[in-house]
Amino acid sequence: MSPTAAPALTVVVPVLDGAATLGRCLAALVAALPAGGEIVVVDDGSTDESRVIAGRFPVTVLGDGRRRGTSGARNLGWRYGRGELVVFVDADVEVRSDALIRLRDALLADPALAGINGALTLVPGTPGLISDFVNLSIHYQHLRHRRHHCAAFTSIFMVWRAALEAMGGWDERLHSRYADDVATRFLLPDARIGMDAGAQGTHHKQVKLAGMMKHRFKVGYFFVRSCADHRAEVLRHPARAVLDLRYPLNTVAAALSLGCAALGPLAGPALLAPLALQATANARFVAFTARTRGPLRALVAGPLSVAEGYAYLGGMAAGALSVLGSRR
Repeated sequence: MSPTAAPALTVVVPVLDGAATLGRCLAALVAALPAGGEIVVVDDGSTDESRVIAGRFPVTVLGDGRRRGTSGARNLGWRYGRGELVVFVDADVEVRSDALIRLRDALLADPALAGINGALTLVPGTPGLISDFVNLSIHYQHLRHRRHHCAAFTSIFMVWRAALEAMGGWDERLHSRYADDVATRFLLPDARIGMDAGAQGTHHKQVKLAGMMKHRFKVGYFFVRSCADHRAEVLRHPARAVLDLRYPLNTVAAALSLGCAALGPLAGPALLAPLALQATANARFVAFTARTRGPLRALVAGPLSVAEGYAYLGGMAAGALSVLGSRR
């Protein structure tokens, strides 16, 4: 397909204090952008040099200094742009040179699709045990999704402008990246989002243990809040709320283990059930980690997955309390 025959792209990059990674992100996007495309950076109230860095590249920079949240920033960007196809890329992701063209061609080849996800590379752009675990977990999740599903992974995601307009854009009520991912599961028909695992980007975010736990807590919180906001759709299509059983099983195991701990002397035997559930939930991921990152990384993959379960559980409990409080 010739570039002149292809729909134009609008690439939207929301950024909040992303000076450490934004330069690499934009340099890669400028190199990968097909002819006729545009890049729109939305500064969501950064207090660092993000806006200055963006100004060094041939991009449009939007933002008036106030915080909109990630959903609001994405909406501002795609509504400003003119491309028929809109690409969302996180400010800490460095796309490969062929990623945008791969996504465009794959989307055009399947008229049934409203959008298509890219994937993160197997190895992150920053060193560290936790960064590697988080990146690998996302990479593994991407590989497990069926070819057509219903969730947008907005780290690298291409969608038809018409589909965004039909959705009414992203839901700005919840200031969370994860809320966007969940919302598409109910706002778009099933099997309307594809996956091209070969359209990849390197994740440059440095993640510490406390940061991972805080993020997983937020994921649990906004998952409950998003499901509550779309409860009619959840009741009609409950299977769409969960894309990979590993995460909910770890959360259930965390709840069971806390319940067992309350049993006192009987806690020991009772704990066998949640331990078995955790082992079952994470067995394939641990094996995948051993194959791709070596046995030492695999040794910590299980315990870190269990820790995630407790963080998800805490966030979901907080989210449920928030929903109940808002209805009083």
